[in-house]
Amino acid sequence: MSRPNFPLAFPLAIAAGAATAFFVSILMIPIMGNENEKTFAGAATAASLIAWYAAIICTFYVLVIGIGVVIYVRNTRRVPSLATALVVAVLAGGLPFIATPLMQTRPVSKFDIVLLPVLAVASGIATAWTFWRVGLKGRTVTA
Repeated sequence: MSRPNFPLAFPLAIAAGAATAFFVSILMIPIMGNENEKTFAGAATAASLIAWYAAIICTFYVLVIGIGVVIYVRNTRRVPSLATALVVAVLAGGLPFIATPLMQTRPVSKFDIVLLPVLAVASGIATAWTFWRVGLKGRTVTA
């Protein structure tokens, strides 16, 4: 078993979130997208753009929450469970995108109601699971 590694957990978690967004998008866009997105090339283009935005969003979430976790582990000498990481991911990652369609003044699209929350929750879970698996699993904190 490899040792936990905080520095490696940060970029791998970001990559996992972006890759998850790409794969979920490539599956859902042909079903829910516009006519020009029904082809593989159109879906791949849209999924790539969504994955790029997901990588940027995951970077900020991983930096803010990840640094908070590192500080928590160093100060309390306790490692949060995977369940805690997943709950935080769903709440922090999903709630803003689930609440957004409720507050919009313009007509809400299928993308706003279905795809965006699904992408946010799936990317959040993949990001948190990867960060926990690489940076926290098996970690014993000593003085």
